[in-house]
Amino acid sequence: MTTATLKAVCAMAATAAGAAIADTAPMSATPTPAADALVVVSNGALSAAISPKGAELKSIRMGDFEYMWQKEADRPSGIATVLFPICGSLYQGRYMFEGREYTLPGHGFACRSLFRSERSPDGTCAVFTLESDDATKAMYPFDFSLTVAFRLAGPMLFVEATVRNTGASTMPFAYGGHPGFNVPLGGEGRFEDWFLEFAPGSNPDAFEFGNGGLVTGRKHSLPLANGNRLPLRHDLFNGPGLFLDRSGGEVSLRSETSTRSVTVRYPDMPNVGFWHTAGEASFLCIEPWAGLPSYDGVPDDFATRPNMIRLAPGTETTLRYSIEFH
Repeated sequence: MTTATLKAVCAMAATAAGAAIADTAPMSATPTPAADALVVVSNGALSAAISPKGAELKSIRMGDFEYMWQKEADRPSGIATVLFPICGSLYQGRYMFEGREYTLPGHGFACRSLFRSERSPDGTCAVFTLESDDATKAMYPFDFSLTVAFRLAGPMLFVEATVRNTGASTMPFAYGGHPGFNVPLGGEGRFEDWFLEFAPGSNPDAFEFGNGGLVTGRKHSLPLANGNRLPLRHDLFNGPGLFLDRSGGEVSLRSETSTRSVTVRYPDMPNVGFWHTAGEASFLCIEPWAGLPSYDGVPDDFATRPNMIRLAPGTETTLRYSIEFH
């Protein structure tokens, strides 16, 4: 990424944050680190650490207080990676396109890929880039550039993903985030003392799942306490988890026993999911998605597969979500 492009990407994230980068501020890129070297951004209020592998958000701290779940030895890695070019799984792990069969792992390949990384000189913004190559085209026959910017402003982290179709044919894709937060935050209370609070007036519907985390096409209304609260219970999130539409584009993780909270806003993402590993896990992933898993029992053809964004050649689109910490 050129210096001008890095500045533009960080400036867009700053604009979304209500901040600005002065035109006189020089922009320069740090060298791409090794896969295990974290890129750290900070702004005085927050510090965030992101891994180039999967553009995975590893840590968010306010002072010494850690909000992000830190992987236990017996738990899977990749809790807060980027989901692209699919969210969830395909039926039988494969799909057709123009008469040829391809396979893709769950959540796609971006979460398993090494991104190039750059950081702004002021240290508040980092940009991660993945581009198509022979390895990606063996799974997904499209030319693309995926750029994910992480920008801090006050108590907020803005995450902005820009997908560009650099090929000659229309490109279908899905995109999602997967950040996992400690529950309880700071060990304050029990898991069951916490709740999800949706925007006033939200009437979320929950997707029903069949085999292997695939959707059935059916949904049911999700009843909320006090009009907009969902008290946490571990059994809600085992298996595929809980995935919603019509959720109002905003959800907070809160407790009456703590002043700490996390609010995720996802105006560009039609769906949001909540998941943790089986049993009584000590975290919860809040996952804004622009996409869904395959329908159970229905073979996929990417020329017609629903719940995907379709980009014309030479065009791009940007999907944003933000996280506010208290």
